[in-house]
Amino acid sequence: MTVVSRLSKLHPKDTDAPTDGVDDMTKLAYLHEPGVLYNLETRYKINEIYTYTGNILIAINPFQNLPHLYDASAMKRYKGEKVGNLSPHVFAIAEAAYRAMINEAKSNSILVSGESGAGKTETTKMLMLYLAYLGGHTASEGRTVEQQVLEVRRLSNSGLWLLLLLHVWLWLIPRPIVFTCMLALGQ
Repeated sequence: MTVVSRLSKLHPKDTDAPTDGVDDMTKLAYLHEPGVLYNLETRYKINEIYTYTGNILIAINPFQNLPHLYDASAMKRYKGEKVGNLSPHVFAIAEAAYRAMINEAKSNSILVSGESGAGKTETTKMLMLYLAYLGGHTASEGRTVEQQVLEVRRLSNSGLWLLLLLHVWLWLIPRPIVFTCMLALGQ
Protein backbone atom coordinates (compact mmCIF):
# COMPACT_ATOMS: atom_id res chain seq x y z
CA MET A 1 0.00 0.00 0.00
CA THR A 2 1.32 3.41 -0.92
CA VAL A 3 0.19 6.57 0.83
CA VAL A 4 0.68 9.88 -0.89
CA SER A 5 0.46 13.16 0.99
CA ARG A 6 1.51 16.73 0.52
CA LEU A 7 4.70 17.67 2.28
CA SER A 8 2.85 20.51 4.04
CA LYS A 9 0.59 17.90 5.70
CA LEU A 10 3.50 15.95 7.22
CA HIS A 11 4.66 16.69 10.76
CA PRO A 12 7.98 15.81 12.38
CA LYS A 13 8.08 12.99 14.91
CA ASP A 14 9.61 13.55 18.33
CA THR A 15 12.21 10.77 18.34
CA ASP A 16 13.32 11.70 21.88
CA ALA A 17 9.86 11.27 23.44
CA PRO A 18 9.60 8.42 25.97
CA THR A 19 7.88 5.28 24.70
CA ASP A 20 5.17 5.66 27.35
CA GLY A 21 4.52 9.32 26.45
CA VAL A 22 5.00 12.45 28.52
CA ASP A 23 2.84 13.45 31.48
CA ASP A 24 2.87 17.14 30.47
CA MET A 25 2.51 17.88 26.80
CA THR A 26 4.46 21.12 27.14
CA LYS A 27 7.45 18.73 27.29
CA LEU A 28 6.81 17.56 23.72
CA ALA A 29 9.32 18.78 21.17
CA TYR A 30 6.51 19.37 18.65
CA LEU A 31 3.10 20.62 19.76
CA HIS A 32 1.15 19.69 16.65
CA GLU A 33 -2.09 17.74 16.48
CA PRO A 34 -0.57 14.37 15.50
CA GLY A 35 2.03 14.62 18.27
CA VAL A 36 -0.55 15.53 20.91
CA LEU A 37 -2.94 12.78 19.82
CA TYR A 38 -0.15 10.20 19.68
CA ASN A 39 0.96 11.14 23.20
CA LEU A 40 -2.60 10.88 24.56
CA GLU A 41 -3.12 7.52 22.82
CA THR A 42 0.19 6.17 24.13
CA ARG A 43 -0.68 7.12 27.71
CA TYR A 44 -4.25 5.83 27.38
CA LYS A 45 -2.98 2.40 26.30
CA ILE A 46 -1.18 2.04 29.63
CA ASN A 47 -4.21 3.31 31.62
CA GLU A 48 -2.68 6.75 32.16
CA ILE A 49 -5.91 8.62 31.49
CA TYR A 50 -4.71 12.00 32.80
CA THR A 51 -2.20 14.25 31.06
CA TYR A 52 -1.27 17.87 31.74
CA THR A 53 -0.86 20.61 29.22
CA GLY A 54 0.66 23.20 31.51
CA ASN A 55 -1.91 23.82 34.23
CA ILE A 56 -4.73 22.20 32.25
CA LEU A 57 -5.64 18.58 32.92
CA ILE A 58 -6.78 16.47 29.98
CA ALA A 59 -8.77 13.37 30.93
CA ILE A 60 -9.55 10.56 28.51
CA ASN A 61 -12.66 8.58 29.48
CA PRO A 62 -11.48 4.98 30.02
CA PHE A 63 -15.06 3.61 29.81
CA GLN A 64 -14.18 1.28 32.68
CA ASN A 65 -13.77 1.55 36.43
CA LEU A 66 -10.27 2.28 37.65
CA PRO A 67 -10.90 2.29 41.42
CA HIS A 68 -7.20 2.34 42.31
CA LEU A 69 -7.03 5.87 40.93
CA TYR A 70 -9.63 7.20 43.37
CA ASP A 71 -9.26 5.24 46.60
CA ALA A 72 -8.26 6.62 50.01
CA SER A 73 -4.56 6.00 49.40
CA ALA A 74 -4.70 8.08 46.21
CA MET A 75 -6.37 10.92 48.12
CA LYS A 76 -3.66 10.76 50.79
CA ARG A 77 -0.91 10.85 48.15
CA TYR A 78 -2.24 14.05 46.55
CA LYS A 79 -3.09 15.88 49.78
CA GLY A 80 -0.71 18.82 50.17
CA GLU A 81 1.15 18.12 46.91
CA LYS A 82 1.64 20.74 44.21
CA VAL A 83 0.54 20.16 40.62
CA GLY A 84 3.37 18.39 38.82
CA ASN A 85 4.91 16.71 41.88
CA LEU A 86 2.92 13.53 41.21
CA SER A 87 1.34 11.99 38.12
CA PRO A 88 -1.40 14.06 36.48
CA HIS A 89 -4.69 13.51 38.30
CA VAL A 90 -8.02 15.19 38.94
CA PHE A 91 -7.10 15.19 42.66
CA ALA A 92 -4.05 17.36 41.92
CA ILE A 93 -6.27 19.95 40.25
CA ALA A 94 -8.76 19.88 43.14
CA GLU A 95 -5.88 20.16 45.63
CA ALA A 96 -4.42 23.19 43.85
CA ALA A 97 -7.78 24.95 43.61
CA TYR A 98 -8.64 24.21 47.23
CA ARG A 99 -5.25 25.39 48.53
CA ALA A 100 -5.45 28.58 46.46
CA MET A 101 -8.94 29.23 47.82
CA ILE A 102 -7.84 28.72 51.42
CA ASN A 103 -4.49 30.52 51.19
CA GLU A 104 -5.75 33.51 49.21
CA ALA A 105 -9.23 33.63 50.80
CA LYS A 106 -10.76 34.12 47.35
CA SER A 107 -13.51 32.31 45.52
CA ASN A 108 -12.32 29.68 43.07
CA SER A 109 -13.67 27.58 40.21
CA ILE A 110 -12.77 24.49 38.24
CA LEU A 111 -14.21 24.18 34.75
CA VAL A 112 -14.96 20.66 33.54
CA SER A 113 -15.79 20.60 29.84
CA GLY A 114 -16.00 18.11 27.03
CA GLU A 115 -18.27 16.42 24.55
CA SER A 116 -21.15 14.17 25.52
CA GLY A 117 -19.76 10.94 26.98
CA ALA A 118 -16.36 12.45 27.72
CA GLY A 119 -16.68 11.75 31.45
CA LYS A 120 -17.55 15.23 32.77
CA THR A 121 -20.01 13.97 35.35
CA GLU A 122 -17.64 11.29 36.67
CA THR A 123 -14.76 13.75 36.76
CA THR A 124 -16.89 16.23 38.68
CA LYS A 125 -17.89 13.49 41.12
CA MET A 126 -14.20 12.75 41.74
CA LEU A 127 -13.46 16.45 42.21
CA MET A 128 -16.25 16.79 44.76
CA LEU A 129 -15.26 13.56 46.51
CA TYR A 130 -11.71 14.85 46.93
CA LEU A 131 -12.89 18.29 48.07
CA ALA A 132 -15.15 16.57 50.59
CA TYR A 133 -12.14 14.55 51.75
CA LEU A 134 -10.17 17.76 52.27
CA GLY A 135 -13.00 19.47 54.11
CA GLY A 136 -14.26 16.32 55.80
CA HIS A 137 -13.07 17.25 59.26
CA THR A 138 -16.10 19.44 59.93
CA ALA A 139 -19.08 17.42 61.07
CA SER A 140 -22.73 18.37 60.96
CA GLU A 141 -25.23 16.30 62.91
CA GLY A 142 -22.55 13.65 63.47
CA ARG A 143 -21.76 13.19 59.77
CA THR A 144 -18.59 14.24 57.97
CA VAL A 145 -18.67 16.41 54.87
CA GLU A 146 -17.66 13.37 52.82
CA GLN A 147 -20.59 11.35 54.16
CA GLN A 148 -22.99 14.18 53.36
CA VAL A 149 -21.60 14.51 49.82
CA LEU A 150 -22.08 10.78 49.26
CA GLU A 151 -25.65 11.00 50.56
CA VAL A 152 -26.44 13.81 48.14
CA ARG A 153 -24.88 11.80 45.29
CA ARG A 154 -27.36 9.02 45.91
CA LEU A 155 -30.32 11.37 45.43
CA SER A 156 -30.08 11.39 41.68
CA ASN A 157 -28.27 9.60 38.88
CA SER A 158 -28.59 12.64 36.63
CA GLY A 159 -26.32 15.65 36.43
CA LEU A 160 -28.80 17.59 38.58
CA TRP A 161 -27.23 16.22 41.76
CA LEU A 162 -24.27 18.49 41.10
CA LEU A 163 -26.32 21.57 41.88
CA LEU A 164 -27.51 20.05 45.15
CA LEU A 165 -23.99 18.94 45.97
CA LEU A 166 -22.64 22.40 45.33
CA HIS A 167 -25.16 23.96 47.72
CA VAL A 168 -24.38 21.38 50.41
CA TRP A 169 -20.66 21.96 49.97
CA LEU A 170 -21.00 25.75 50.19
CA TRP A 171 -23.18 25.45 53.27
CA LEU A 172 -20.56 23.31 55.01
CA ILE A 173 -17.51 25.45 54.32
CA PRO A 174 -16.89 27.45 57.50
CA ARG A 175 -15.85 30.57 55.57
CA PRO A 176 -17.62 33.12 53.39
CA ILE A 177 -15.77 31.78 50.34
CA VAL A 178 -17.48 30.33 47.30
CA PHE A 179 -16.03 27.28 45.59
CA THR A 180 -17.77 26.20 42.43
CA CYS A 181 -17.22 23.23 40.23
CA MET A 182 -18.85 23.97 36.91
CA LEU A 183 -20.03 21.25 34.58
CA ALA A 184 -19.99 22.35 30.95
CA LEU A 185 -22.49 20.34 28.97
CA GLY A 186 -21.41 18.70 25.73
CA GLN A 187 -23.19 19.21 22.45
